[in-house]
Amino acid sequence: MRRNRLKKRPAVRGHLIRWLIIVLGLVLWVRIYYPANPWSAEGAAEEALRGIQLPPAQIVETVDSGNGSYLLLLFDEDNRMFHQMYASRIFGLLWRNRGGGFGSELKPDVLLSFKSGMTTLDNRRHYYFVGQLHDPDVLELKIVWHDGLEQTVKPSGELYAASRSFPAKEANGDKAWDSKLFAYDRNGNLKYELNAERTEIIASQGQDSVGAVR
Repeated sequence: MRRNRLKKRPAVRGHLIRWLIIVLGLVLWVRIYYPANPWSAEGAAEEALRGIQLPPAQIVETVDSGNGSYLLLLFDEDNRMFHQMYASRIFGLLWRNRGGGFGSELKPDVLLSFKSGMTTLDNRRHYYFVGQLHDPDVLELKIVWHDGLEQTVKPSGELYAASRSFPAKEANGDKAWDSKLFAYDRNGNLKYELNAERTEIIASQGQDSVGAVR
């Protein structure tokens, strides 16, 4: 009986050592591929801004882009700048910075803008539209994607964001640039229409600005 116990002890120690190695390996993997605070989207955003030496910015919108990736819209109120970046969430727990566009200036003379971009993450193309809104009469924004999908977008303060992803091999995804933005006033009337060629409404140009509905 005593001999059996002696045989079991080395086996138990071996299991403990193997599990310790696995845990240490996981910790090292998290430290290499994830920010110092991988448990929140804010942690991924802080790492991204710190890496390019930009001041802190608040996440004002988080948009699910599919396949475990999210578009984060950041606003630096002190410096009147906004940024958009993608972050992936693995296992429903860990957030990882996947890059984006930083340093867009918030322009007071722009009533509405329609900025677009695309990035490829894990064999999927993620298309986004972001912009600013400075017309208090506009209460609703709607994006009509190239395939007919209508997406109502609620502005977050002075900014808005939308994102969708498509398989990288899907040729139809390239037509996402043909999507349009429609802005409606408090009475439900269409006030502005923007697209890839008409990307902003300038206040100084009034209702005759490019893209305005006349």
